[in-house]
Amino acid sequence: MDMKNRVRLELRNRSPAEVLELILDNCRSTDGEIEGLTNEFSELEYLSLVNVGLGSLAKVPSLPKLRKVSHWPGWSHHSCSEVSPPQQGSTSAVFCPSVGPELQ
Repeated sequence: MDMKNRVRLELRNRSPAEVLELILDNCRSTDGEIEGLTNEFSELEYLSLVNVGLGSLAKVPSLPKLRKVSHWPGWSHHSCSEVSPPQQGSTSAVFCPSVGPELQ
């Protein structure tokens, strides 16, 4: 399933602003970037992108409440406006600078 359709399914009759957690594991990105995620997900705190084939976080919209992004451990980290690379030694999550490291 492609990422855009998965985002639509995960809404489950909710508006994007009502979603606190979004699990997009094992869906596919067609161009290696985030698809279907918009700044309307203003309350989103957790985003899981395990095994989705991303090459960049460059198109992640501004998500002011986003606290943690989980992804496949071997994926390289790229900077964007709302998240920063994990602390040294961590390979499975990106942490927002205002939150700091969290336990998995």
